[in-house]
Amino acid sequence: MDNSSSSSSSSRSRQSLNLSLAPPLQPPPKAPSSAPLQASSASLPTPISAPISTPTIPPTLIPPLEPFSPYEISKFIGLDLALRSHPELAREGATILNPRALAKLVQGIKYFQDVHLSYHSKLAANKQWPIIKLPDQIFRCRKPNGPLFTLLLSAYRKKQESSWRQFDFVSPKRYTDNMILLTQIQNDLLESGFLKRPIVYFDDNVPKQHIAHYTDILTKFGGKVVTEYNPNTNPKTSVPPMSTTPKVTHVVAWDAEEHDSNETLESDNKPQQTFEKLYLRTLTIHDPKAKKKSAGNIVETNIVETKKKGGRMGGKGNKSASHPVYEHPMAYVHWWYFPSSCDEWMLSSDVNNDPDEENNFDGQNEDHVWVVGCKFIRDVAKFNEWGWEPDYVISNCEEKVTLFKNIAKRKSIEEAKRLLQQQQQQQKQ
Repeated sequence: MDNSSSSSSSSRSRQSLNLSLAPPLQPPPKAPSSAPLQASSASLPTPISAPISTPTIPPTLIPPLEPFSPYEISKFIGLDLALRSHPELAREGATILNPRALAKLVQGIKYFQDVHLSYHSKLAANKQWPIIKLPDQIFRCRKPNGPLFTLLLSAYRKKQESSWRQFDFVSPKRYTDNMILLTQIQNDLLESGFLKRPIVYFDDNVPKQHIAHYTDILTKFGGKVVTEYNPNTNPKTSVPPMSTTPKVTHVVAWDAEEHDSNETLESDNKPQQTFEKLYLRTLTIHDPKAKKKSAGNIVETNIVETKKKGGRMGGKGNKSASHPVYEHPMAYVHWWYFPSSCDEWMLSSDVNNDPDEENNFDGQNEDHVWVVGCKFIRDVAKFNEWGWEPDYVISNCEEKVTLFKNIAKRKSIEEAKRLLQQQQQQQKQ
């Protein structure tokens, strides 16, 4: 497949993909089956204790599996053991808490979010989503002490408190209950530090007529605005030093060359049906041949195109296989200006990116603060999901952002004064 590079005013490159030849986009998650899960006796909740960490893309990703394939269910074994060791869930029976039940719960939450909280849901027309959508990175991390553990524990707590016989993300009668459940999950993730909301400092170059609108968007989607640039200079510290001003996580500035150009603003004003996925970056590439040599197995996938692209269908001997398998590399890609829930797997032959080169990019400044264009704010109102900061980073921000130009000027003046004082002292001596 031919890929052409598309240049912009930014120094960063984007890859243009010929969508007419690309594999079909992944469909929304399938509705989970309605097999009941019995509720256990209620118990008093205890505070969630989890290390403060920002969810990131796991180093090892496996191409899309059938939701309840044996390999996919096996990835929940560690979480199942961790949840069983928690005092509140220690008495749960194996028919209620098991790896398959956890996989089913995750699939149900993702399905419910996609139907009711995504940018293509019915509520997207008037942008009146009741809550913000959980980022997809939460569901990808299967570590026993990670964000998905907190999510699952929160869900089972709510189930016990409400005396539900089962989780049901399909029935319209459970719509309100499920919104309350997701609200509780978000609160627990925020409390645990796995979910963070932006604390924004608006640069002076942002047009004054936009500040009020952007502030309203931030407030609506859980962010905060501060008028003092007060970064956390020690990001390795779990809890920032005490201060009356919250620590800035994002500097939002007007980037007329790229993120806030006239062309970008015109594209943002198009109806949602015209959203186009044009540019991508490769996050990782999974080569099943290498895995087969080292581990002796082939990874399952639900992409039917594999047979046409050199893969083979079915299991050993091609007899009575329930899932297709493949024998060629797959690439996990992120679409530029789209949230992480739109990330997907496709054949690596259809993309031409080096994931190592792409992912070495660090968009945070020396104060460990993201410096992004105003489109970062506009897009959360479009998708009901916070975007991925590297998509919005302002290149050469020290030359474009008023805040950093003033800081550089002040440092230059202070350095000149220091040198002058040093020279005067030397002359006296």
